[in-house]
Amino acid sequence: MKCLFLQASGSRKLKRKCGSKKRMEGHTTITSLYLDGEPKSPKSANTIVVNQCGYYVRENIPIRFKLWKKSKATDNDNDIVPDTEKEMLWADVKRHFSVPEEHEQLFKDWVMKKMAIAFQTFKKNLNKDYVKKGLTPDFEKDFKNQRPYWDAFVQYKSSEDSEQRTTQAKENASKKKHFHHLGQGGYKTAIPK
Repeated sequence: MKCLFLQASGSRKLKRKCGSKKRMEGHTTITSLYLDGEPKSPKSANTIVVNQCGYYVRENIPIRFKLWKKSKATDNDNDIVPDTEKEMLWADVKRHFSVPEEHEQLFKDWVMKKMAIAFQTFKKNLNKDYVKKGLTPDFEKDFKNQRPYWDAFVQYKSSEDSEQRTTQAKENASKKKHFHHLGQGGYKTAIPK
């Protein structure tokens, strides 16, 4: 995993930018899992799996899909990532990671949650970094597979429906009373400290 440390202009803080930009080479055997399906050992497996999930989603799932799974707000099945696409992603994960057979479903559920988060975050960052600023990504360098869907993505993000959802989400977030202060890693890293 490569990490770049970038200094934001006018800031003394270094911004850490991590993640996998290419498909993983080789195979990793995960020997044990936590109760939620997250890899426990080997120690670095968790990070590697999450980074690869992000890579698989960015490269294989078109940004024309609005949601990872069906919700109350969506009537149109064309807006939801199809199960066939998710199974293709799972096949990629199985090609590079193996877990004990009795825990495979638990691991799959955890991986699918991480992919849903990665998909949502990817689209949020595209919206923030490009659509809101009126820019277009350099498709020759990044996101080559997303070029055919870019215009539809921009059109949706600029639509009244998208603005309404954003407004509702901001309103819901403003009602939040309890904020976590555990930092990255949650209880697993905070308890030993």
